[in-house]
Amino acid sequence: MYLNKSNIPPKWSEFTANHDSFLNTQNPEAWVQSQLRMSASQYTETRDIRIATCSWNVNQVKVCKSIHMRDWLQLQGDHKPDIIAIGLQEVDMSMMAMKNQVTHAHEPWLKCFRSELGIPETDSNKAPYVELKNRQLVGLFLVVFVSAELYPFVSDVEIHVVCTGAMSGTLGNKGGIGLSLKLFASQVCIINAHLAAHMEAVEKRNKNFQQIIRQLRFNKPGFDHPLGPMQHDILIFMGDLNYRIGNIPYEQIISAIDKQDWALLRRHDQLDQQLQEPVFDGWRVAVPEFAPTYRYDSGTDNYDTSEKRRTPAWTDRVLWYNPNPQQGKFQALSFRSYPQLKWSDHKPVACFLRCPAKVEVKEKKQKVMAQIRAQMDQRKEDELVPKATLSATELQFGDVEVNTPVSRTIELQNIGGCVMEYLVASYGNTAIDQSCIMVDPCKSIVFPGQSCTITVTYVLQHAAVQEHLNRLSHSREKDARDDVVKGIWNIAVPLIVALNGGSKTMAFDTKAQYSPSCYNNTLETLIQLREMPIIEYCQRPHNHSHKNQVTMVPKELWYMIDFIYAKYATGDTHSFLNADSLVEGGDPVEVASIKNHLDRKYGKLDALRVKPASVAEALFTFLQQLQQPVIPYQLYHQAIEAAKGTKGQAEKSVIAHLPAVHYNVFFYLVSFVRFMLEQAETQKGTLGAMVVQGFAGAILRPPEEDWDHDGDAGDDDEIEARTAFLMLFVKDEA
Repeated sequence: MYLNKSNIPPKWSEFTANHDSFLNTQNPEAWVQSQLRMSASQYTETRDIRIATCSWNVNQVKVCKSIHMRDWLQLQGDHKPDIIAIGLQEVDMSMMAMKNQVTHAHEPWLKCFRSELGIPETDSNKAPYVELKNRQLVGLFLVVFVSAELYPFVSDVEIHVVCTGAMSGTLGNKGGIGLSLKLFASQVCIINAHLAAHMEAVEKRNKNFQQIIRQLRFNKPGFDHPLGPMQHDILIFMGDLNYRIGNIPYEQIISAIDKQDWALLRRHDQLDQQLQEPVFDGWRVAVPEFAPTYRYDSGTDNYDTSEKRRTPAWTDRVLWYNPNPQQGKFQALSFRSYPQLKWSDHKPVACFLRCPAKVEVKEKKQKVMAQIRAQMDQRKEDELVPKATLSATELQFGDVEVNTPVSRTIELQNIGGCVMEYLVASYGNTAIDQSCIMVDPCKSIVFPGQSCTITVTYVLQHAAVQEHLNRLSHSREKDARDDVVKGIWNIAVPLIVALNGGSKTMAFDTKAQYSPSCYNNTLETLIQLREMPIIEYCQRPHNHSHKNQVTMVPKELWYMIDFIYAKYATGDTHSFLNADSLVEGGDPVEVASIKNHLDRKYGKLDALRVKPASVAEALFTFLQQLQQPVIPYQLYHQAIEAAKGTKGQAEKSVIAHLPAVHYNVFFYLVSFVRFMLEQAETQKGTLGAMVVQGFAGAILRPPEEDWDHDGDAGDDDEIEARTAFLMLFVKDEA
């Protein structure tokens, strides 16, 4: 699992050794500078910025010239946008796009947008708009333009992606692209996303949204940690969010559309309902006063007339988050659809927002500085010391599994008379303390009389668990080690809250209990279980006389693959895996039930009423979360070189170094991939290429130190090399 290390609290001992000034109340100048930094709102003015956010699921159609394109881009009125953010979905959903993430499909669209904005292909210095950056992620495409007038005040532009797609995130068919920029003194973040489809997948969409917000991070000058989207002054989230209109008959929806009864439809709108949930706390949404933008017969104004007759919905939406409403409100000046643009099965939407940007005023800054110095001279020393209270002294997390985030919140209130800066540090000294707890925000400011919500998340890492076990094995704490193996390991990590300039610190305990799982485990451990579920195995005394009685491959792996084999054996084509089902991914409830069965129950998966796509999703997750991949980390680069190189038989040298169980599992998976390729030929689709790519990425995983800033595991050449390595064996009938 990719972690945002910027949210891991520092060790308290290291922090105090390197940041004495943070806790030094006897350093007046340090106090003045910290108060100045935290009082920025007093020496900045707000300037209204007009932002056009334009979203369209283009369903892989090619761009056509249209007089209505300028309307959609908000270029027709008297007040032109200062920023134009264009987000497309389904620009290219081909296997080439799935494989490489970037293709040429976005280029005609980008050329069209540049033309509409008056940006010439050669000399663009006199153009009314300047292109900041653009990025494609399979079907997603985001490009942001800023007016030439404001361009000199723009800096620190970054763009990154998060994949949330099928095969446990292997594919980028769903996900988000985020662009961050600094405009005047404000940090602006704009995200284009495509979330999980289907009426019933509300929870999956919520998780996609959370994952994108959690994983996007931008390195910004002047900050000692990367900024997440929620730490920006202006945050906009748009795209095909796929929330539907549910629990209402189809005929009643059509009748409401004919009557333009938007209020009735909004009462059944899933996004409006989810805005009341914690996942969207503080978010606002542009309210649609137009016909649902999904799903049409392409090229017409007719809702879906196919056999599926998909229910109309407002899938295409724009949301925003304002962290500082006291500095000015966001206002949706308009939110419209553009039905004249008929090429796709979606209608495009655009929201014209007015947002307050902070502009630093030099004279005001000098005045605030003078006031802070006068305040320091007039106040008693104890009045300058920040003071705070915590809402709790303990956070209980319950059962936690490896690589399964569990979050809790605590409130920090500023009860002093000055602006307060805090930092959270870990007081423990184990691998758990140093790598498995994230705090967001780990460092921030709180104004007098206000509170800050701090989110603490346990993300237990297998390496930390193993390190802790190793430490116990070399000590006298044998009982404690046995408890861990049995799954009754109690974890307690104290966190320290330090205040900038404060003489005292506060602390609260975080407590959890480790829960074992066949996921996030080792192949060597799993073959020892034989027929027994891991939960029961861990709760029984170990009988070492059975140590050598192991299975060839873990039964959990065999159960999942056997389920898929059985579906093909029945001849029921509706139960087969296909490209569409793999792209959409498994149902989260079904995937969770599969994992629960494997962890806790005897026997195969036959009793579960689950779809093959859910079993495939569970299988990919199982392989991707192994503590050591099927091809262990230490052999990864050798395997990549074998696939890229010209030396014959180099790949067999890699296989020769595999541990026995890894060798067995590798060739078991090779046989299964070969079988799936044979089935793909009968289906005449893209299933085969998707299966090979998915398994290659799960079997061959690079060490975490090779991951890039986005958490991407390798470049295009490396992804191609993994697939090539697997195919060397799939094609080898011997």
